Formats: sequence, C-alpha cells, structure tokens
Amino acid sequence: MDVNKENSIEIVKWLENNIFLNGFLEDNYFEANCVVYDSDLSLYDSILEAVIHCPSYARFSARELNDSILNACQILNLSTIGNCFIVYVHDNDVRIVEVKEEYDLTECGRKLYPLYSLLSMNRSKEGGVTYAGLLGYKKEWMITFTLEGEGESRITIKSHGSEELCKLVLKNLKIEPNFS
Repeated sequence: MDVNKENSIEIVKWLENNIFLNGFLEDNYFEANCVVYDSDLSLYDSILEAVIHCPSYARFSARELNDSILNACQILNLSTIGNCFIVYVHDNDVRIVEVKEEYDLTECGRKLYPLYSLLSMNRSKEGGVTYAGLLGYKKEWMITFTLEGEGESRITIKSHGSEELCKLVLKNLKIEPNFS
C-alpha cells in the first residue's frame, strides 16, 4: 500500500534527522542494533562463484527473517506495520531518501519482498551505498539492508530497536548475539 505524501515527507525528515544524519547509517536513535547477516562477496571473482561457494550464506529464508521480526513485535506488543524506504548515497556523497510503501509483517507473502526488490532494482550511482529498510509505524523498530563496496559486494542486514527486540530476532533465527 502506498504511503500518503504527508506521511512520506514526515518519515523522510525523521530518517534524515535520526538515522542518516551525515548521509550514512548512524543509528544512535534506537537502544540497540544487531547484525543479522553480513557477507563480503568481493572475495570472489564473480557473482556465480560467490553464490556457489560463499561460506557465509544466510542460514534463514526471507520468510523466516520476516517471521522473526513479526514474532518479536508480537511478544513486545509493537506494531507489525511499517514503511519501506530506500536511501541512496550516490558517489558516497549525495544522499537521497525515499519512502516507497507501507508493509505489514503479517501479510504480503511474509517475505520482506519490498526490501529485496528495492535493492535489486534501485542502486546508488558511482559506487555509493544503498540502504533499504522497514521502519516500524511508531518508530520502535527498524530492519535495514545495506549494499556497499566496490561492485556492491558487501551485504549487511541489521535489526534495530530495543535490546530485547534484537535478542528476540536473533533467537528466532538461531543466531548468536552481536550487538553494536
């Protein structure tokens, strides 16, 4: 579902003032954030080699990631609805923030499809960083996907929110805690 223009403007301003202050992801707003997945594909000569031989593939599906956030939100009585956004940092200098659509963790095939789609079809120019994210409706939680590096070779997924939310997301995915 599309986000109305008024809400979109408010969310963009909030993201620029709280999360992407200097153009890049600098999460000082949330109590905690944790790495859910991180892989550097620049170690391989081709995408095909990385897909076949990368030892750090995600050990969870898109649906399991969606459901781990959903479960954490339900346990903590947080909204399961959020707004998908994309942030381009062209040439690692010029930041553009766009809010794309509303997403409900309980619906939409439950695969976080908009985030994968946004990163697949929209990239920063000149070797910059691209972020796709889902910001909880009341700004109590967020998940971010980061695509960066030469040839967009590093992929990082982070969960942001309370320490309890982050621990639940990791526990649901059977991942050892790694907070920053």
